[in-house]
Amino acid sequence: MRVQQGTPMPDERRRGSFPSSENGQGEEVVSAGLRGIVESLVAARDEGAPVVLGVPRSMEGVLGGVALTYLAHSDPSSTRVCDRKELQPGLLERVLLVSEASEDELVPLARRVWQSLGQRCGAGCTNRILYACASDDPNMPQVVSRYVRLSFSLGRTVTTSLAHADVLAIDTLARQVSSECEKTRQFARFSHLPSGGWFCSFSPRANTLPLCAQHFSRRMRGDRFCMLDPIHGVAVFHEAGERTARVARLDPGMARQMGERASDVDAEERKFQEMWATFYRSMELPGRDAASRGYDLRIQFMPKRLWDSLPELAKTPASPYAGWASKPQGTLGQQRIGSA
Repeated sequence: MRVQQGTPMPDERRRGSFPSSENGQGEEVVSAGLRGIVESLVAARDEGAPVVLGVPRSMEGVLGGVALTYLAHSDPSSTRVCDRKELQPGLLERVLLVSEASEDELVPLARRVWQSLGQRCGAGCTNRILYACASDDPNMPQVVSRYVRLSFSLGRTVTTSLAHADVLAIDTLARQVSSECEKTRQFARFSHLPSGGWFCSFSPRANTLPLCAQHFSRRMRGDRFCMLDPIHGVAVFHEAGERTARVARLDPGMARQMGERASDVDAEERKFQEMWATFYRSMELPGRDAASRGYDLRIQFMPKRLWDSLPELAKTPASPYAGWASKPQGTLGQQRIGSA
């Protein structure tokens, strides 16, 4: 079986179990809803027409879209993979969209690509893809698509090919998401609900909750909690005593309804939060306000976009902690400086 531009296919493809639009073996993996997209990709390839393929913005969607281009033997130089919600076709590009009804049908294709990448390239390659797919960068689908093809071509040496532009691009996305995961672990704050559980609303710049869910499950194994990311429409649910947490995707209405629970805390929790804000202000060192040199260092380690979710720093009226951080600063921190 011949592959364009000398790019080797996954091991399943070489054994003949990975279906191809040319050998007629697509029925075992490609559903009827996706078979039309493969046929359109084949037609565009035969006519030499450029194509932009719109897929869901998820790891399953991107890897499934890459699998469709492999099945059609599409030319990588004339085929783009994009987020279907942010798709902007270029001149003369044909637009193909994976419908919402066909999203689940991409999962078997994505699983085959993922397993083949792990066998051929190792965990270093798949980890980069896992983190990069959580990025909010609009070019993420195309960056991952190019990296997947390069990985099948180079094998395990792809992780050390740092001078290659495609490797540099995905490393940049993976590092950004890894940094945002660290901020999620550091600055996610839980509030005690009247029902006895814990709730946290956090808005990161990447889809980090699925990547950090296991961390919070280990740290709070004995508690029942829920985490909400209203930006990406993702929620994490954990029951007391469980070793793992469940991740769910939410529609905008459900995410908005859950976000209203951020201020629904019991009376004791409200007192503890205000006590913490008061303690933070009293121990705060001078020189951290906007007119001082320490302000830049502060926002570097505690990004200002996250302040509204922190009781000790929230100032905007929309925050459930509004007004606490604007109260007069105590003098304990200054006394410590003076006594030192």
